[in-house]
Amino acid sequence: MTNELRIGLFLLALFSGSIAPAADLPKTRLGFIGLELDGAWSFMEQAATEPEAELVAVADPHDDLIVKPEAALPAGIRFFADHEPMLGEMKPDAVLLTAPNDEHLEIMRACARRHIHVWFQKPMASTLADAIEMDRLARETGITLMVNNWTLWLSDHQALADRARSGDLGAIQRVFAQNGFVEADGFRQRRGGGTLFYRIEKQPARRAGCAVKLQEK
Repeated sequence: MTNELRIGLFLLALFSGSIAPAADLPKTRLGFIGLELDGAWSFMEQAATEPEAELVAVADPHDDLIVKPEAALPAGIRFFADHEPMLGEMKPDAVLLTAPNDEHLEIMRACARRHIHVWFQKPMASTLADAIEMDRLARETGITLMVNNWTLWLSDHQALADRARSGDLGAIQRVFAQNGFVEADGFRQRRGGGTLFYRIEKQPARRAGCAVKLQEK
């Protein structure tokens, strides 16, 4: 198995819980960039406790956000205020990234220069142009670029996609999917039923997640 394939499969499996121990392979060295996202801590904990990986460094410019991981994570993990020296000094195989959306392309460039694989918390970028450039960088350098929509790769999703592509389901007029939680009253299925508010703040380019509003017409 090539190193690129090993890391690609690792990044895919890390948050789906499907990694099997592999005693003949060295641990994947991980860096973690960005602590502003609410879910960053849970991702970091999974990386730090994954037996097939070694979390070697964390980077974030905010001193108040570094305090918690410094106190709770295993000894030996280095902490940086900037991702550039972290990538240069620690030389991780891959980085997990929950930094603001409009910083994704900049960090992707820094990783691509060093042939470091990247996992991003969704969304991929703050603009389509940034996303296209990130894809180009990954293809040009041969690194793995992964966005945290891992459920797309589950076997049942793939089987359904194969059936749709084959024409077995006929002409598809509409797709409605629900994943992750059960709605109490099905509000997203009603026009004008309200807003699904995931994360929209004053600077949507930096920290926009998902917002859906079904409008009456």
